[in-house]
Amino acid sequence: PGGEGLACYRDASSSTRLLDADALRLCEFAPSSAPVDCYEQASRDTNLLSAQKVDLCRCASSAAPVECALEAKRETRLNQAQIVNLCRATHLERLYRDCSPIYRAPPPDPIYGGR
Repeated sequence: PGGEGLACYRDASSSTRLLDADALRLCEFAPSSAPVDCYEQASRDTNLLSAQKVDLCRCASSAAPVECALEAKRETRLNQAQIVNLCRATHLERLYRDCSPIYRAPPPDPIYGGR
């Protein structure tokens, strides 16, 4: 499914004021256009810099990174850079930089108890 990144890039180019390089960074490896929705919500609801919003929303599958950032701003003394690092989609969703999931071994089989 390589078309999702292109669709995301097209959405970012048409609905945001991102430069081409930033739209590409937001959408590279994106599994859908959800990073654009996340970016747009971050634009409405936060005062993060454009590059911070891209970092926050890369690989996002929902608006969860923005919700996390808003909650962190309300409830902590973290600065914006720290909030972005804490709430970025790749961190929340346990993803590598290419948006693929970080592998975790399956739990032991409850019937056989083996690993």
